[in-house]
Amino acid sequence: MLNPNAAGGFENGTTFAANGWTQVASTNPNWYAGNAAVPFAGAREAHIGTSATNFSGTTTAPGARHFYRDIAIPAAATNIFLSFYLKLPLEDAGYDFLNVYSTTTANTPVNGTVPGAGYTQVFSYTSPALATYWGMQGVQLSNALAGTTVRLVFSFINDGPNPDAYFAVDNISLTYGGYCTAWGSVAGFEKISNVTLTGAGINNNSTSNAGYENFTAIAGNVTAGQTYAFSASAATTFADDQVFVWIDCNQDGDFDDAGELVFTSAAQVSPWAGNISIPLTANAGTTKMRVRLHDSVNGGNSTPCGGSFYGQVEDYTLNIAAPPACSGTPNPGNTLTTQNNVCSSTSFTLSLQNNPGVSGLTYQWQSAADFAFTTPVNLGTAITQSITQVVATYYRCIVTCAGNNGTSNPVLVNMGSGCQCGAYPNSNFSSAFFEYVSNVNFAGINNSSGGNPGGPVNYLNQSASVQQGNNYNLSATIFPADNDYVYTWIDWNQNGSFLDAGEQYTLAAGTFFAGPHTLNITVPLTAVLGSTRMRVMVIYDNALPNPSINYNYGEAEDYCVTVTGTALPPTISGLSATEVCTGSSLIISGSNLSGASSITIGGTPVASIASNTGSAITVIVGAGTTGIVSVTTPGGTANSAATVTVKATPATPAGPTSPPVCPPGPNFTINWSGTPPVGENWYWQVTASGTSTANNANPYIVS
Repeated sequence: MLNPNAAGGFENGTTFAANGWTQVASTNPNWYAGNAAVPFAGAREAHIGTSATNFSGTTTAPGARHFYRDIAIPAAATNIFLSFYLKLPLEDAGYDFLNVYSTTTANTPVNGTVPGAGYTQVFSYTSPALATYWGMQGVQLSNALAGTTVRLVFSFINDGPNPDAYFAVDNISLTYGGYCTAWGSVAGFEKISNVTLTGAGINNNSTSNAGYENFTAIAGNVTAGQTYAFSASAATTFADDQVFVWIDCNQDGDFDDAGELVFTSAAQVSPWAGNISIPLTANAGTTKMRVRLHDSVNGGNSTPCGGSFYGQVEDYTLNIAAPPACSGTPNPGNTLTTQNNVCSSTSFTLSLQNNPGVSGLTYQWQSAADFAFTTPVNLGTAITQSITQVVATYYRCIVTCAGNNGTSNPVLVNMGSGCQCGAYPNSNFSSAFFEYVSNVNFAGINNSSGGNPGGPVNYLNQSASVQQGNNYNLSATIFPADNDYVYTWIDWNQNGSFLDAGEQYTLAAGTFFAGPHTLNITVPLTAVLGSTRMRVMVIYDNALPNPSINYNYGEAEDYCVTVTGTALPPTISGLSATEVCTGSSLIISGSNLSGASSITIGGTPVASIASNTGSAITVIVGAGTTGIVSVTTPGGTANSAATVTVKATPATPAGPTSPPVCPPGPNFTINWSGTPPVGENWYWQVTASGTSTANNANPYIVS
C-alpha cells in the first residue's frame, strides 16, 4: 500500500506533494523532503529543519508540525503493519516527541496544535537518541481499518525551551497480510553478517544496517525428520546477544505453533551455533524461516513478531520434503531425559537417542517402578513425552514399524534433592553487562561462567561436599566494574531461607578487582545433614546484603552443598589372636571402624580387608613384623593395646623316609628330614579307628 522505495521513501520527487504527502504550512523549523539527514536509503528523507538541506530543530515556542497522507486499505486486509526508519541526533526526553496518528479524511491536522479528538495515536518516540544509526520502528494497526481510507499523520511535538530535539523519517511502509513483521530498531551495533544451514544450501552473507532483511529469494532444501547444523554470526556483538530461529512447520502463516521455535542460543558473543531438527510432522512444501538477533538485556524481544531495540531480523525460504517410509525393526536406542533429577512440580521431557527421520513409526511411552517393567503403565504416543512425577520412575518407549517392535533402553529419573527443589526466594538483576560472577570454587565446585541477567543462574547440578565442623576455602572471581560487593549465602538449617544467623558471608566490599576473593568458611556443627542451597552474588554499589534483591547491575548464581556428619574416632577393643602367620586371617573388634582406609600390623599394611561391619574387621595378614595393629578411618586412627607377632608360613616337612605298610604288619619307624624353625612344632598325625592322635617324636614308631 505504501512502497518504502518510492513515495514512502520520498524518492518520487523533491517535495512532499511529489510523493503524495501533504506538508502542513509552518514557520521554521518544519518538515522538508531532502537529504540533510543523510537518507537511510535512496536520495531523500523527511526531516525537521529550515530547508531541504538543513537538519536542525531550534525553536522559540512550543508547537506541533505535521505531514500526512491518505491511504485506502482493502476490505479484506489483515495484519496491517506500518514501519519506517527514524533518526534523532538530539533528544529532549519527555518533552519533544515524534508521534504518529491515524484518523479519517474528515480530520486535517492544524499547525501548532497537537492532534486530539478524532485522532488515534499509534506511535510515540522521545528517547534515546538515534544519532549514529537509523532505527527501524514498527506499528501493528487495527484490522478495523480494513475497507477504509486512513489518514496517516506524522507530527513533531516540541515544548519550546532548549534542548531542541529534531527528527528525520525515511522508508515509510504500509503493508497487510502475510507473516507478522519483525525487526531490530538499531541494527548498526548488532547486525547479522552470516546465516548458514549446513546441508540445506543456505550460506548467506549480509552487511546492511536495516532492521529487517528479506532473503526469501534464498531457499534451503530440507527433509522432515532430519537435523541440520545451524550457525549465525555478526561482526560486532556483546555478551548479552542472543539468536532465535523459527520455522513455520505447518505453513499456516505464523510462527506461533508448538515446535516452531527450532533454535535458541545462549546469550553470548558471536558466533551462535547448534542443530536445527525439522519436525517429522512438518508439512511438505514451501515455508518461511525467521532468524532474530537481539540484545537480551537492553530492549530485547524473544518473540517472532515486533521489534527489539538492538539487533536484526532476516527471513529465508525453506522447501520441506516428506520423509521416507520406515522399514524393518526400529532401533530407538537409549531413552533420554531433559532432567535426571526432578522436583514434583517440574515437567520434564523424554526423547529417544535415535531419530531415523522416517514416516510410519508409532510410539508408546511407558513408565514403571522397576527396571524390568514388571507392571508397565502406558503413557503418550507422540515422538516425545512430557511428564511430571512424585517418585523415582523408570521410562521407556516401544517404537513400532509395520508390526515390528523396538524398545528403547530404560532411563531412571530420580527425585531432586532439597537443594534442587526448595522454594527459595529469587533475586533479579536487569543487567549483567558491567559486573558478573566469572568463577566459583568451593569444596568440589569449580565453575567458570559468563554474565547472565535475571534471576539466579541455575547451577544446581553442581554440588560441593562438606562435613560438619570442618573448614573450607570459598573463592569467587568476578568481572568487575567499580564499587562491587561479593556476597555468599548458605542455608545451613535447610529451611528455605538465607536470612538466618550465620548464613551470610561477605567476600569483598567496594572492590574494583576481579579477585579471586576468598573466605575460609567453617561448617556449623549444627548444620542439617543432606543437600542445601548456596547463592553467590556480585552487586554494584550495595553494602546491604540481600539474597532476594531486585536490582539493576550484578548477577547471582545458585549451587548445591551436601553436608555430611562428623566422623567418630575409631576404637580397637580386641584381637582374635596375638600370633598369626602370613596369609592367615585376623579379626579386629572395636567401634566406628567403617570406612577404614588403612590397616597395618607393625607399620606394614595387611594384604587385604575381607570384611568390615563397622564393629569388626576381618583382614588377611601380609608379610609383617611384630607390632601394634593400627586402623585409620575418616574419624582418625586407633591403635591396639596388644602386640601381634607375624610369623612366616611354616615350611612343609619333607615326609617320612620309611614307607607305610598295610596292617596287620610289624612295627615300623618313620622320620622327617630338616629342622622346624624356632618357635614352630611339627607333629605326626595318625588316624586310627576314627580318631586322631599327634606326636612330635622324630623318629616316630608306628605299631
